[in-house]
Amino acid sequence: MANDLRICIATKINLESLPSFSTTPGISDQSDSLSEILKDLGDSMIPSRAHAIVQLGKRFARKDPLVVSNVELLQKIVMDNLTHNDSYVFLAAIRCLGEMTWNDTQNILERITFEIHNSKRKDDDRAKCMEVLVNIIKITNEMLPKYECQIFNCLLKCAQNQPKEILRISSLGCLGDLCKFCKYGIIANIQEIVELL
Repeated sequence: MANDLRICIATKINLESLPSFSTTPGISDQSDSLSEILKDLGDSMIPSRAHAIVQLGKRFARKDPLVVSNVELLQKIVMDNLTHNDSYVFLAAIRCLGEMTWNDTQNILERITFEIHNSKRKDDDRAKCMEVLVNIIKITNEMLPKYECQIFNCLLKCAQNQPKEILRISSLGCLGDLCKFCKYGIIANIQEIVELL
């Protein structure tokens, strides 16, 4: 079953090879579960696909060894689901990406900030992306100063240029969380924050 799934996924995303999950000794239950998740990721039924992405996000949060060893492939699969028009799949994918932040922070941040500014998305979805951005702030922890400017500029742009109240309020709330985590590092941007109020 795992080999059939491997072939199915490899064909769908045009990859030459996928690791075989069934060959790892002592973790057959976990691999079967991961095989089910991978099978559901290719399902045309929206609830099945979204549930698989949620389960994958939980495995990333636990840093499951099977998932960690295949993080690049799984990140590509989740990124492909960001183009889905259904909010259920999109939000599951964006949250899963937030859990993957420890692997490829820069690319994931760029994608999430793109989705925040994507006016084709529903306002609720864009606000949820800002919530994921706050989770990324918590995950990056000591590395936050490296990404602080990128996150700050994204939220500042949303707060300044949004006629829609939901996005403005969400970005102001996220800016507050950023200030809380950055502590004294935010002093350089204090004037712009005060002007927003």
